[in-house]
Amino acid sequence: MKLTQIARALPAKLIGGDHDIHRVVHPSDAQGYGDLAMALSKDALSAPGGDKAGAVLIAEGTPVPDDGRSVLIY
Repeated sequence: MKLTQIARALPAKLIGGDHDIHRVVHPSDAQGYGDLAMALSKDALSAPGGDKAGAVLIAEGTPVPDDGRSVLIY
């Protein structure tokens, strides 16, 4: 499923590129570009390994990561 499709379904704002997502995971379980890390708290956003995900879902009001990943703001 594409990030744009996920953004429309939630609804959420997409920042960054659109690409296929194969798994939705906790940030610490992220393994690669096809993962969407659900980081709905500051602790989850900074979880070890979370930067491996190709995209991250954050809550509105959370600082947007500036590390090149696509971001969905929910």
